[in-house]
Amino acid sequence: MTIRPRGRRPLRFGQFSPVDYPGLNGDKRLVATRMDIERSLLMVGYANAGSATATVGPWRAQLLSAMVQGYLNPDLSPSSYFLALEPSERVSMTFLLAQGFTHWAADAHMSVPILMHLKGTSPRWTLTSAPFVRKAGAGPVKPKGRPDFIGIASGAYHVFEAKGRSLQASSSSRSSTVAARCMSQALAQVSRIATVGGAQPKTRTAAVWVLRPGGLSGFVTDPPAAQLAYDLTFDLSAAILKYYRVVLDLAEEARSARGIRLVRLTLSETRRLVVEADLLETLRGLANGRTSATDVLRYLEKREATYRRGRRFASRRRGLAFGLDGIGLVGSDDRDPRPKPVEERPVEI
Repeated sequence: MTIRPRGRRPLRFGQFSPVDYPGLNGDKRLVATRMDIERSLLMVGYANAGSATATVGPWRAQLLSAMVQGYLNPDLSPSSYFLALEPSERVSMTFLLAQGFTHWAADAHMSVPILMHLKGTSPRWTLTSAPFVRKAGAGPVKPKGRPDFIGIASGAYHVFEAKGRSLQASSSSRSSTVAARCMSQALAQVSRIATVGGAQPKTRTAAVWVLRPGGLSGFVTDPPAAQLAYDLTFDLSAAILKYYRVVLDLAEEARSARGIRLVRLTLSETRRLVVEADLLETLRGLANGRTSATDVLRYLEKREATYRRGRRFASRRRGLAFGLDGIGLVGSDDRDPRPKPVEERPVEI
């Protein structure tokens, strides 16, 4: 399998259904900012179960902010600080960054508003009678090799596996070789899933990200497959509450900006989240049993056009990132190495 994005288009999508995703396949420009990746890392959350954000609170947001701003250049290539890390630490940082890149790609290119780790959602893996047949390009499957991430949209589920690698030398051929090996592993893992809650997932997507001196390459693919083996079920309400945990934990001291329907949530002196008051109330309702997970997904679907406009607006502004999950991240200009406190002024999208 040859996977080598060309020139200034370092992001390659491949083998997606042209009916479901017209125009997606092919090489794309990587238009994300560091603020976009920072926002994605905040939302994709922890792998472990429980409300970890309630324990570590603002420290987690400051850690992720420092990590993204310090380890990535404005064009998302790895910085000299990242390349100088001890190898084992670089591995763990690459793993985290790959989650953020995948979350951003799912939102920006696949219209998947929620992408999160399955742990903490009470996942159950039921072996079906269908024989296991690997997706095209998949390698051998390890006994416990299962995908880690679930994508949630109104009326559809997506199965994801994300992998990240870093290289010390800037070699496109080496990058392609490493990416192909990781892609084989990731495709083997998503091949394990036949259905989610008894229904076919819309995609079984493998995403691989390779950081190297002077560049970042991304490979996102959904090749076809025959019959598959496992049915996955999980607690949808718990999943949505886990995904928005950082918002709900911060909402204890939330206050509305005058004249608009956005609530500002303070992460640190230089970072705030913004969320619509109505979405926040719907999430609070889910937490106390007044609303359902379906209500949240329907709300996101109803507001999708508005959130797309918010994302386009954010893409033209420094220090602002927004996604289809309805959550915005506001901060100082991410191209300024000396962050400034966030101004006390309304932010409109």
